[in-house]
Amino acid sequence: DEEKQAELVAQLNEQFPESSQAQFTVGFYYQSLKEYEIAYQAFKKAAHGVLAINKQDNNAITDSEIMAIHSALYQLGRNAVFSEQHVDDGIKAMTEYLKQDNLGELPSKNWGQYRLAQLFILNKNLTQAESTLLDLKSKLSQNNGDKELQKLVKNALKSIKT
Repeated sequence: DEEKQAELVAQLNEQFPESSQAQFTVGFYYQSLKEYEIAYQAFKKAAHGVLAINKQDNNAITDSEIMAIHSALYQLGRNAVFSEQHVDDGIKAMTEYLKQDNLGELPSKNWGQYRLAQLFILNKNLTQAESTLLDLKSKLSQNNGDKELQKLVKNALKSIKT
């Protein structure tokens, strides 16, 4: 029931504005509706806890909150690719995502690197995009990686050169 789902998301947003998990859920919901600006705001709130993780001051942060923060970083970058807005924030978030360890079931660092290259392209930084894509291409060919990603990287490199 879409109406009920929308109500639950609105409640999450209102009742848990500081929860990375809740805000990630809110952001993901709005991103699925292509409401990118609302999604951006929620992902930004969800990613706020990254400072505590980086300071190793994460005793009070649960594993699920840490995963929500990591997810929000990735989604900030991904959302910037889809919306072509907040590209600088997307670059910062994806760069931070790529620094994290123990990503578990989240998108791989290879996918993060691809999204970062897309953001560099949107930002008209083609030299950095090409460098990022060539590095990723090398990694993928060394370990016989993700065929879909290899194809996307190849196409992105072609688009830069044309």
